[in-house]
Amino acid sequence: MSVVESPATAQFAPAGSWSADTVHSHVSFEVSYAGVNTFRGGFSDISATLTGGHAPTLEGSVRVASVDVKDDQLNSHLQTPDFFDAQRYPEILFRAAELRRHDGERVAGTSTSSGSTGAPTAVLQSERSRFAHQLLVQRQLRWYRFDPLGAMAWIRAAKDIRVPPDNRPIEDGRTLVRAAWPGLGAFFATGPFLGFSKSNPTERKVAWLEEHRPDYLLAGSGQLEHLALALQDRAPIEGLKGLRAVSEPLTKGMERRVERAFGAPVHISYGMDEVGWIATRCLEGGRYHVHTEHCLVELVDGNGDPAPAGAQGRILVTVIGNLAMPLLRYVTDDVALAVEGPCPCGRTLPSFGPIVGRWTQMQPLPPGTTARVDAIRGAMEQLPAELSRPVREYKIHQHRDGSFELMIVAAGPIPPGLGPHVEERLREAGPGDAKLRGMEVETIPLARSGKFFHFTSDFAPPPAPAEETPASPPLA
Repeated sequence: MSVVESPATAQFAPAGSWSADTVHSHVSFEVSYAGVNTFRGGFSDISATLTGGHAPTLEGSVRVASVDVKDDQLNSHLQTPDFFDAQRYPEILFRAAELRRHDGERVAGTSTSSGSTGAPTAVLQSERSRFAHQLLVQRQLRWYRFDPLGAMAWIRAAKDIRVPPDNRPIEDGRTLVRAAWPGLGAFFATGPFLGFSKSNPTERKVAWLEEHRPDYLLAGSGQLEHLALALQDRAPIEGLKGLRAVSEPLTKGMERRVERAFGAPVHISYGMDEVGWIATRCLEGGRYHVHTEHCLVELVDGNGDPAPAGAQGRILVTVIGNLAMPLLRYVTDDVALAVEGPCPCGRTLPSFGPIVGRWTQMQPLPPGTTARVDAIRGAMEQLPAELSRPVREYKIHQHRDGSFELMIVAAGPIPPGLGPHVEERLREAGPGDAKLRGMEVETIPLARSGKFFHFTSDFAPPPAPAEETPASPPLA
């Protein structure tokens, strides 16, 4: 038990003893459940005594029978030997190991950026800001028209799907099944949750989806495209109503491929581990609407001036909802399209257009690179069925000599017409001799942040190594 004090040398309380006012005092607890949820509860029958002076103490007790987790059935279960064993231990005694004064918001922990484009950034998070992140997920799901009583599936990194009782990352081949959705299940009745590691082979992930048939699926954008490529000759997943794409960029070509293969719409929100959820994209206008009660967003040009409508601008975020560590004009490194006027969806929240890339990754590239990469990606995203059938993953890399390498993971022989098809689209991208060579590979490594990127370049700075990145709770 601790309370935050400032300054550290100040006397916590004057000499004397005080008994807790049980009407205005509470004893509460939080338990992380399976790494994807948090149960909260408290005790109503409490007593405590604070002794002040230069060596203050706080001692007290709670009656186990007064535990309340807002669920009568679980309250009864907590009395059994499975948990508190109230018959043998009717009272819990506590003594504070440290006393510190708390003024204002409590710090709930630290969130750290993935390090995709540089050194990871650690940001203190208040309890209120963490709570707000979960409520913003509820807003997103309402916009998506997701039914919370349906089954939610995640295909994510093993570290983001934790298995009880020791909270270890899930192993390949294993399914984590829980009674409630992560985050949302702490506030509302929901359907079940299913978790599966993205390090499982693609064909196994497809079979897993066909077996469990969830109503909704959350996965990285790259993962969704890999699954869509594997579903080319199969029927869409039965019963699937919606998809959430997270973590990685999603082009319109990728989105069309994924929606065609799954037979369900793709929903996207924009957020960062160190900031929380920033904006949610509407389907009607394709704009990202900013959660203004949590943060403010600016789009600026290379001189720091506001980007005009129709131009690209760097995204700056001012976080006003996290008093533990407010961020003022935080440079996200993302680049988006500035827009103006009302959105067709009718929402009046400030908005911006599609996110087009990372500033530090785009600026060092030689002239003409973006057009050529878009041409190669466009060719791969619009491959005729007879050419795309064996393709499972692909990535473009630019070498120091300006040449491009197209790496492909295939489930069978690559059709001979694939190379000429891509080369033709590359020639249409503009003048100049851009060399392209193809290479079939067994696997395409993830970035050191754990993300999948379709394009990398020797001209762009490498991200910070993953081992230097402290673990953060995933946005969900």
